[in-house]
Amino acid sequence: MARNRSKNPNNDKTRDLLIKAARSLFALQGYKATTVKEIADKAGVNISLISYHFDGKENLYRECVSKHGKQLSEMAQKILKTCANVEEFRLRLKMFIEECLLDFVKDPELCLMAYREAETYNPNHQSALNRDYMKFYEQIIVFIEEGKKSGFLKKEINSHMCAGILFGGISHFIKMDKIREQEFGKSITEIEFRMNTTDQLTSVFLNGVLDSQYGIQDKTS
Repeated sequence: MARNRSKNPNNDKTRDLLIKAARSLFALQGYKATTVKEIADKAGVNISLISYHFDGKENLYRECVSKHGKQLSEMAQKILKTCANVEEFRLRLKMFIEECLLDFVKDPELCLMAYREAETYNPNHQSALNRDYMKFYEQIIVFIEEGKKSGFLKKEINSHMCAGILFGGISHFIKMDKIREQEFGKSITEIEFRMNTTDQLTSVFLNGVLDSQYGIQDKTS
């Protein structure tokens, strides 16, 4: 557990420097590849201060992501509700995708940390990921399962697999954003491109899962 040294303003400043440096390196390199020396060097402080403030790298990582998983889970819980009809399902799906992309726009380093670590099992902090992020993923599964029960989605689809496809599509666009911007001049930080991305992800996903009675729902714009 991270220690509370907040009575001294200098301690607050040091903690903030370490968290800022750690987030940047974790997002770029991942948890395992990032060393405490690199974090301390980037923050411009003595390496011993990581243990002093956080009791080591694991708790520093937890401090970086402590609120993010809860925020995502609360967002999903608010948006991914049981739907009365297929149009509401489409609108809620679109809202969810848009909010996920906005999460990256608001805090790209933290968002990249979350998606990077979700893909690499690390027993040192997997419990934190399970607690904070798995609820978010499970809510996607429940939303799809409810769509099946309501008859909007094909009965034969696997809700877990479809949740993985949806999550994978969103995370791919987020992780590739820097390269996309450098090579093609397009970024989801731009409103128009982000809205087009939201529309396309919504359309592609729905075209694969909607029950045949609803046909292809081309209403994402």
